[in-house]
Amino acid sequence: APIILPDTERVFEVPGSEYHGILQCPIAAVNLELRMALYELSWLCMMVLNGPGELCRLSDTIRYIFFDMLTEEVPGNTKIYAAAQGQSIGGNLPNATAYQWQIWEPDEPDIIKREFARMAARIGDGGSPMKSESDNRNKEDPMHVAVRLQMTGRLEDATSIYQKIVQSDPQNADAWHMLGIIAHQAGQIEVAEKLVSKAISLKDDQANFFITFGHTLKDLGRIEEAVSALNKAVTIAPDDASALGDFSELLDLSGDQQRSERIMMTALKLAPDSIDLLERAAVLLQKWGNKEEAAEFFRRAHDIRKDIEKRQFHGDNKMSEVPRVMLTTG
Repeated sequence: APIILPDTERVFEVPGSEYHGILQCPIAAVNLELRMALYELSWLCMMVLNGPGELCRLSDTIRYIFFDMLTEEVPGNTKIYAAAQGQSIGGNLPNATAYQWQIWEPDEPDIIKREFARMAARIGDGGSPMKSESDNRNKEDPMHVAVRLQMTGRLEDATSIYQKIVQSDPQNADAWHMLGIIAHQAGQIEVAEKLVSKAISLKDDQANFFITFGHTLKDLGRIEEAVSALNKAVTIAPDDASALGDFSELLDLSGDQQRSERIMMTALKLAPDSIDLLERAAVLLQKWGNKEEAAEFFRRAHDIRKDIEKRQFHGDNKMSEVPRVMLTTG
């Protein structure tokens, strides 16, 4: 028997004719404890993502299906917000049981019927809800969760996860490296240098480790060592245009203009449409007195940016709200 729990803001409205003959429980809309009791006693709860619905996600006894997990016009239902919670887009919560689902499709009739049938088949005729263990299929690599939290600005939460990882697995170079990045972001440059050094001591064939190390050493004023670190990075990953750009700027800072220019041109051959590299090259050329060539690079960067904006405006280039993060370092 379906029971309708109206939105709190509509609890005092007279139900429409389409609700005649259907059980409703308006008191649960204004009493949180009764709402929780109703959720716990129900054979299955189905709803779109909402504030009070969090009660379901905090329980291991309630069986639920959440629909329409992403609603970009609602601040709490965006991709960036989901990532900030550590969630994997399209997946379930790590603590969810086998009877707790998040459906990332809209709450349309066919989808509701399909998911209800799937859940009903799983539950069977088992009667009232019972405590269920977390579904191990929902478990994620803690590194993946921590990186999402880090990318969305939740540095303290990400740090806590990385620290637990290195406590249980001191040989995890990736976690040490990420801790170093966070320390650098927090302005703790000397701490960052130690953490990234630890990562490199465990795994010395990762270009991104040496890139981070180079930036850290630069901020410590150790330019020659920074140049050496970036040189190691581009030796490991000679096709990494961004790393070559970083290397070029460090060479310029060290006074090696000729080599800096050669490296930057190599980077631009690898990524000729990179706005970032074009603008960085233009700044260097301007500094070296090549004003006409610098202006041409700035012009190219401007034209590419305008073209991207035009394609985005017309919907031809859908950009993800959350940048893709490469977790592998091989």
